[in-house]
Formats: sequence, C-alpha cells, structure tokens
Amino acid sequence: MRRFLGPRWLATHLLLVVCCAVMIRLGIWQWHVGGIRNGDLRNYAYALQWWAFCGFAVFFWARL
Repeated sequence: MRRFLGPRWLATHLLLVVCCAVMIRLGIWQWHVGGIRNGDLRNYAYALQWWAFCGFAVFFWARL
C-alpha cells in the first residue's frame, strides 16, 4: 500500500484524473455539437470515442 502513495504514483493518479476529466468533457462537448448540427452522426461517434479513450486509460492504469 505504501508503494501507491509515493510521489511518482501520486503524480500518475493525478494525471489519470485530469486526463479522464478532459476526455469526458470533450465527449460532452462533441455530443452537444452533434445536437446543434441536427444530429450529425460523426459528432456522436467522436463523443463515444472520447469516452472509450477514458475507459481505456482507466483500464491501463489499473493494469499498471
């Protein structure tokens, strides 16, 4: 447990949280843009892609 509270690991945890927050926000923004453009499927796909990237980041963080 002590290993996960070292400065290097805390920086990694902080980086993950910041990256996930940015990716979730970008997904919300793309979803909103898709709604403005009368349901453009490309924007909805990009929104889902950003959320999938966030899921992959959490998955690889857990594997690390």
